[in-house]
Amino acid sequence: MINRTKIAWSEPYIGEKDFFALKSCFETKWISQGIKVQEFEKRVALCAGRKFCVAVNSGTSALICSLIALGVGPESEVIIPAMSFIALPHAIHLAGAVPVLADIDKKTGIITSETVRPCITEKTKAVIGIDYSGHTNDFSDLYDLCRQKEISFIADAASSFLATNNGIPAGSIGDAAIFSFHSAKPITTGEGGAIVTNNQEMYRAMQEIRNHGEIDGYKYVYHRLGCNFRMTDIAAALGISQIENSDFIVKKRGHVIKKYLESQILREHAYICFTDPAYVSNGFSFTVLINNRDTIQQSLHESGIETRSMWPLCVHEQPIYKKLKVKITGDCIGARSFSRTCLSLPVHCSLDDDAIEFIKEKFEEQIAQHEPA
Repeated sequence: MINRTKIAWSEPYIGEKDFFALKSCFETKWISQGIKVQEFEKRVALCAGRKFCVAVNSGTSALICSLIALGVGPESEVIIPAMSFIALPHAIHLAGAVPVLADIDKKTGIITSETVRPCITEKTKAVIGIDYSGHTNDFSDLYDLCRQKEISFIADAASSFLATNNGIPAGSIGDAAIFSFHSAKPITTGEGGAIVTNNQEMYRAMQEIRNHGEIDGYKYVYHRLGCNFRMTDIAAALGISQIENSDFIVKKRGHVIKKYLESQILREHAYICFTDPAYVSNGFSFTVLINNRDTIQQSLHESGIETRSMWPLCVHEQPIYKKLKVKITGDCIGARSFSRTCLSLPVHCSLDDDAIEFIKEKFEEQIAQHEPA
């Protein structure tokens, strides 16, 4: 029966407590930004080991808000991985700056001080490193380089909330870090995002930027560029409930990943962080690196298994960036290689062991067919 049923790549876990949390919010009749958002911000900051948090309505808004707060604008350049979700270069353009593409390490999928250094110019205002596949990375060397060059470093931890690296939580390194709480993420608010920082001045600026640049305490008086990036109390109420239940959610997702890793073939092809004990995943996804990725992905789809390729094209290969300005340093071989081979298998709380075994069986069949020993 499983092969006749589409197995979703991702699915949010919405439990009974979540419904009660939403009901409680509706009963207050305060559903826009309010005290629930403030409580959610405190919880997110605590999870990230940060002093301050500003909740917003998406991870993309978090990127734009943080860039504006750091003074990124026209004539600025921002260095990012050449393989990135489109929200990142788009946010840079919307802030008026130019994305500069650095190559990535082809094993870890992240930018490093070595790949970033050649990209730095007198126009460089910030560097953004991306956590990948539900893991958080040690960006300390890259952050040190940024401080030496007096430029800002932002960790794009959109996929890694609650993940740890050597016990250090996601979002704890850099001038700021951003999270996404999209419905595909382990902890969700439906749509939503947040920025965490230890910089009080940046925190105050972002509070104003998310509310059209309005001066705190002075209704309809504005002194900086901003937008409506506000999170609703409805979203925050769901987020609070999800964080309270995060041990269960992360454990259930972790069980799926553990079962995948019982397969020797899946283990051999797994993204390196899954087999390194320093990395503790939040269970966002399970990524493998395979040849003939597109063919294998199509075959899995025909078996009813939904997968994702994150991301199949480098930024400069996207059609929109034939029109928008982007700078490339070097040939970005690592990014192209990673983007052509990465594939993420289903991970969510609704997957039972039968479904997991079916996915493993179909994946192993495809590897045997397309990557013979």
